[in-house]
Amino acid sequence: MIESLFDITSFNIDLLIVGVSTSAIGLLGFLVYFNNPRSITNKTFLVFAIMTILWSFTNLFQYKFGTIEHTLLALRTNLFIAVLHAFAFFQLGFVFPSEKKKLPKWHLFLVIPATLLTAILTLTPFVFTGIEKLAPIGEITNPERGPGVIVFSLVSFTLLFLGLFYLFRKILRTEKLEKKQAIFTFSGMFFTALLIVAFSVFLPIVFSNLSFLPFSALFMLPFIALVSYTIYKHQLFNLKVMATGFLIFLIATLTFVEIIFTKDLILIFFRGGVLLLILVAGVLLIRSVMREVWQREQIEILAKDLRQANSRLQKLDRQKSEFVSIASHQLRSPITAIRGYISLILENEFGKYPETLKEPLNRIAESSRLMIKSIEDYLNISRIEQGRMKYEMSEFDLADLTKTVVNEYGPVAEKKALGLTFTGAGKILVNADVGKIKQVIANLVDNSIKYTPSGNVTVKATMFEGKARVTVSDTGVGLAKEDIGDLFNKFIRARGANKINTSGTGLGLYVAKQMIEAHKGKIWAESEGKGKGSRFIFELPSTS
Repeated sequence: MIESLFDITSFNIDLLIVGVSTSAIGLLGFLVYFNNPRSITNKTFLVFAIMTILWSFTNLFQYKFGTIEHTLLALRTNLFIAVLHAFAFFQLGFVFPSEKKKLPKWHLFLVIPATLLTAILTLTPFVFTGIEKLAPIGEITNPERGPGVIVFSLVSFTLLFLGLFYLFRKILRTEKLEKKQAIFTFSGMFFTALLIVAFSVFLPIVFSNLSFLPFSALFMLPFIALVSYTIYKHQLFNLKVMATGFLIFLIATLTFVEIIFTKDLILIFFRGGVLLLILVAGVLLIRSVMREVWQREQIEILAKDLRQANSRLQKLDRQKSEFVSIASHQLRSPITAIRGYISLILENEFGKYPETLKEPLNRIAESSRLMIKSIEDYLNISRIEQGRMKYEMSEFDLADLTKTVVNEYGPVAEKKALGLTFTGAGKILVNADVGKIKQVIANLVDNSIKYTPSGNVTVKATMFEGKARVTVSDTGVGLAKEDIGDLFNKFIRARGANKINTSGTGLGLYVAKQMIEAHKGKIWAESEGKGKGSRFIFELPSTS
């Protein structure tokens, strides 16, 4: 009874060692794979982790059977998995750290066939011919070896050596972060390969020393430790969910330990089911966290790209403003000269001109006036966007200024047979830039005249709730509700405006808004709808 209990305890301890170490490598494998399932390195890492788990468990069970047939089968299976494990080791060193890698012909037609043939060979009597004496359960049985052991050793050694060789070569060829990743990964694989060769191949085959085989699962610890450190310290595989993985590993390990030392069969099944649920839920949780991390990283990348694009756009916008400013300055002088000379011709300063030229000359004069206005708008926008707009503040009568503008536009309204009237409520004092406010009023009056085919334009200067207010009302084309909100934006015109006036730029109201807001005032538009006229209103702080 005591001997039986000792055997069970021994098995439980061995299973605990294997279970904990393989759980760690398995969790690490799935973490890496889920981080980027399309990467050949991540896929190979998962395969290597799975082969490590299988190799560790076949090492465990080869000395747990009580019959020659079962023990021999376990020994051969262990060598079969060992060959595939060595190939996964080589493959990981070969593809690391690439996302995509085309396998060369020698790999496809030499390495893979040699690995498969050797693996199949281990299942035949050519490697282990039989067992002369079966060791007690819990002790390693020394089988009779055939000539195939040399082939197995040669292929396994070669695969391990090539895996380390390719990884070491990448250390010499890579730089910075990838170099650090390769160094730590190489170190982990090197120490693991050294332990495997020394205690699982060299000692058993050369000296028939099998005492270290039960601890083969521990040979993976250097690799697990160094890869985990690389993930944490040097961002290998770009993982940021190690805390989640470690927590799941800890919970699964504790549950596994409970199963190992449980003697009640019902409790074993129950805790086994719990362990399975923990592993499934853990995998799903890790995938979810990774997806969230990936999405956050993508958002950060997009935000960075957006910031860079925005910076480039701002630079281009400044260059555009500078170009517009220079071009506008260059255009203003000749247009002003044209307008001046046309005015002199119309006033007969150069002598009388034929009556047939009067209409064309008037059109030239009007076009030059509109051109100068557009140039002034462009210059103002350039100054505003470059922060060069200057305001010379002084106190003046807003009602008187508004009346002056209305009088100046009287001839323009008269040509269109429109009524243009002004209503004032006495003195309305404001502290503002006279020139800028005059430009705003002129802009609003000019717009109303342009977009009023018939009827009248009424301009009022009043006090409203302690603020100076100017209202320009017309009986023109009106505004749709959806147009009003965007009307004061740059290069925006109401729908259908081109049918009434083709010379507009969509800049006047934008400039007016910038100027009024610079005076701590506000400006807006109102309309009952299309064909029902419009009202443009602005308010300024009053000093009256």
